[in-house]
Amino acid sequence: MSDWDIAKQYHQYSRHGYHRSAPSPGYMDWENQPDPFRHYEGAETIKLQKVSLNEGPLFHKALQPGNTSPLPLNFETLSQLFFDSLAISAWKSYQGAKWALRVNPSSGNLHPTESYLISGHSYQFI
Repeated sequence: MSDWDIAKQYHQYSRHGYHRSAPSPGYMDWENQPDPFRHYEGAETIKLQKVSLNEGPLFHKALQPGNTSPLPLNFETLSQLFFDSLAISAWKSYQGAKWALRVNPSSGNLHPTESYLISGHSYQFI
């Protein structure tokens, strides 16, 4: 069997199907999971401001027109945006295993989380 045929066979076996999810080993490999965040050599890492879980607006209020006012774009509001978009939303546990649920879930794989802010080169956050 050629390498191409082996790759196609693996893809057919390991992909999601219309009537089933992709097969798994039946357990979480906690010891070998990847770092949940990507790091690039030479790139600056900026720690965002810790956001209080009691800060508003609450989700159901934010969806109602007129309930929220625009906020200035600054380090605090940017930290809040990234937190609301990328944070862990809940923890689940079952039979002694515990795992996190993300606000922006993947298909269940352990893909690293990354996000980018693209802004004008002369803009500075104070």
